[in-house]
Amino acid sequence: MKRMFAAGIDQARGVPSQWDDGWDGYVERFASREGQFIAANTLAYLGNAALKYEPRYDQCRCTGFWPRARHAIMRNFLTFNESERQLRPQCALYGGSFGGGVLSTAWKPKPRNAFAEGGRAMLGQAGYGSLLNFFIEFSPDMNRAIGATKRRRKRLSSAVGVGPVLRLVPRQAGDGF
Repeated sequence: MKRMFAAGIDQARGVPSQWDDGWDGYVERFASREGQFIAANTLAYLGNAALKYEPRYDQCRCTGFWPRARHAIMRNFLTFNESERQLRPQCALYGGSFGGGVLSTAWKPKPRNAFAEGGRAMLGQAGYGSLLNFFIEFSPDMNRAIGATKRRRKRLSSAVGVGPVLRLVPRQAGDGF
């Protein structure tokens, strides 16, 4: 969704200007964003593996809006090392973002500035990453506020005897979830 949205913004801005304004131009912009995403994630994965960093988001164990918001934003810039006790800068994440931006200039029309593309990709990671962590941190509260319930999986026998079938069913009161 993020890349579709970003490609739509690129389309509205006409960036790069050498690509069409119609559907074909949007498809090129979306494919460019997707390629940049794949390159950035691959580079970030390789960096995290080499550094033995744990890039997954961990929800805050604190209470209150501001401490949790601070945690969500801070975790976009810091990550745990392999001990899962010591925080380290997210070098691999931002290095991957920069590298993905630089690599994207390989298929974009000229003139292009690889370092500017890398810098924009890093700024995008800072913004979108913080927003995503914020959403992950507060989504359980948002779901509770709107009355959403968890779904659980229930095993059923298949009608044709091929094996079990999983079906999502609404959570019932007293289920223990």
